[in-house]
Amino acid sequence: MTELAGFKTSFVFKTTIFLIGLIAFFAILYIAKVIIVPLIFALIIAILLQPIVRFLEKKKRINRVIAIILTLLFALIIIVAITLFIGIQHNYKN
Repeated sequence: MTELAGFKTSFVFKTTIFLIGLIAFFAILYIAKVIIVPLIFALIIAILLQPIVRFLEKKKRINRVIAIILTLLFALIIIVAITLFIGIQHNYKN
């Protein structure tokens, strides 16, 4: 047995506390998935678009805010074009 804050604890006690914490962690993740999933997608998009913003800012000497707006517009146009292309293909299939 080991000591935890002056108390002797057994392996079973520590394992039980660990499992309860693990279950609580996954329960919180399950409940918060409505918030976490969009944040993860936003993070991925920001990481993917950062090199384009940096290129426009450094090489083309465009203001950072303008570079961000241009990059977001470019990404939006690409996403809309891909969505329309898939939608048109789906409509022809039916």
